[in-house]
Formats: sequence, C-alpha cells, structure tokens
Amino acid sequence: MRWIARLPAMVELSIVLLGGWWCGALLAGLLPSASLERMPGPERLRTALPSVNELAHLFGTRSERPPAPKPSLAQVQALNMRLLGTVVAGKDSMALLVLAPAAGQQLFRVGETIRPGIVLVEVHRDSIVIERNGTRETIAMEKSKELALPHAAFAERGAKVAVRRQFLDSQLQHLPELLSQVRAVPHYADGRFDGFVLMDIKPSSVFERFGFKNGDVLLSVNGKMAHTPQEAMQLYQTLRKASAYDVEIRRGGRRMQLHVDVR
Repeated sequence: MRWIARLPAMVELSIVLLGGWWCGALLAGLLPSASLERMPGPERLRTALPSVNELAHLFGTRSERPPAPKPSLAQVQALNMRLLGTVVAGKDSMALLVLAPAAGQQLFRVGETIRPGIVLVEVHRDSIVIERNGTRETIAMEKSKELALPHAAFAERGAKVAVRRQFLDSQLQHLPELLSQVRAVPHYADGRFDGFVLMDIKPSSVFERFGFKNGDVLLSVNGKMAHTPQEAMQLYQTLRKASAYDVEIRRGGRRMQLHVDVR
C-alpha cells in the first residue's frame, strides 16, 4: 500500500521535529532568565516617557497650570460715592453715604440696595463692602482733616459754645421738629450699646450750633445717657431746664468734651 511505502519518510520527519523540540528546551534551561524577559508593552513605554515639564526646559520654558484666581476685594473707583460714617451693630449695621456731589446723605442697612446692581453686604469701622454685579468691592471712609486735629485745636475751635436761652427754648418746645433736625442711630461697641451716632444734622440747627458733626457718637449729656424711650423723655425734661451742658462725644475714635453755656 502507498502509506506503507511512505512510512520511513514520516518517521524521519517525526524524529527531526522531536529533536528540534528537545534542543529548544535544552537552550531554555541554559540561558539566563533575564534574557528572556519580554520587551515592554505599549503601556510600559508610555509610563517610561518623560513628562512635558521635564522636556520643556530644553526650549527655555516650563509648562505649568496657571494658579486659580484668588477672590479679592477691589478698591472702588469711579463710583461717585462717598462714605461718611458707619454703625457696626451686627445685622443692624448701617452706612452713611453720599451718592453724588449734589445729593444729600443717605443711610443704608446691610442687605439694602444702594443703586441698581449694588448691594451693601458688610459694614466695618472705617469701611464697607458692596457687591456690584457679582463682584465685592470696598469703600474706605474719607479721612477728614478736622478729625485729625489735636485736642487743643479742637478746644480752640468749639469745645466751648454759648447759645441764647430764647433760641434754645424755641427749639426744645417742639420735640417733633427738634427730632427732624438730626438722625440718631444706636451705636454698639463689642456688642454693647454705648451711645448714638448723629447723622443728617441740618444746617443752622441746634445740634450744629452745639458743635456736633455728622458721624459723632454721642456718649453722654451731663453725665447721663438714655437707653430707653422713658429715659430719653426724662433726660429731655432735665435738659430743658439746664443752664449748661457737658457733652461727651467720640469723634474719629477719640473722646472729646463739648461744653455749652446757655445765656
């Protein structure tokens, strides 16, 4: 048969294949294992590549992510707005502002809209923070030359004042009209009531003649201060009959004395 005639050739081929397999196994046992390590795959090649920052110095630059912008309060410019005084009292804090050169003074509480798109958000002793179109900005209180005067200069310019009894009586006998000449706002220091901030003082009023200025903190009159409406009425009745007033105020952070003689 034909397959019997081909048997010697098939046996010879089997012997060659078996010999090749045996030689490969022998070589694998003799060669060191390190030489048989596989070449790194695509993942290993990618991890072995230097970073962009390591190569960037070759071109005289370094690729870095820009730092995230830090939120900051920008100084207000060209708002045509002046800060005259503040009242720091927590959620009841207020600011006295002049919104235009020819406009009068206006008082705003925290959370109120000063102008369309401008809201008062914080009140500090000498500045306020507003939010304008989503950006917070600061307005610092103006430094007045009068507030920087030494105590002696202040005494020479009006620590002692004289008013006529007739004028004072005409002012004190009409309480509603008297109260319309000034706006008194409670002032708190370290969370405690310590007086009233005087604002919107009308020209030629009794308060102006006494020497008060907008932003003064009234601490006491003849050693007394009213904390309640009842105490205010009692003080009012007492002052109507007084022949002199010793008024203690705080102006620009300094305590001062005003003495008023009634003649």
